[in-house]
Amino acid sequence: MDSAIDYCNEVEDIVDSPVFENCKLKVKGIWYQYNGSLISDTNEEIRDAQRPLVDKTRIIKNPLYAVRRQAVLRAMSFFRLPAKIKDIARTISRTAWRDTIKEDDVEDIINTMSEVKSEDGKYILRKR
Repeated sequence: MDSAIDYCNEVEDIVDSPVFENCKLKVKGIWYQYNGSLISDTNEEIRDAQRPLVDKTRIIKNPLYAVRRQAVLRAMSFFRLPAKIKDIARTISRTAWRDTIKEDDVEDIINTMSEVKSEDGKYILRKR
């Protein structure tokens, strides 16, 4: 973070909290604590704290839900080990859509699917 001339332009994300010590900052894909020290392991809790709870019925009623669900299933069939949302989104973008899809959209779709199970913040298809 010290190498950035004006780090304000480099900030990607912020987790704000009424308790100053709980505030976090993301620069160049790396999370830092309120005092600028590196957070060694970026927790899923940080991302979860930023996102509001998602209404599954709203996601399912979206006109693109069926297409996106199929894209997620197809992309996940390439993984033999649990994968992060970021990797699944990249696979979808490269194989099915030929365009980028947001990680949040992928995660929303995955959270509505019973065919997918979560293991330590990573996802994999359930065995049939």
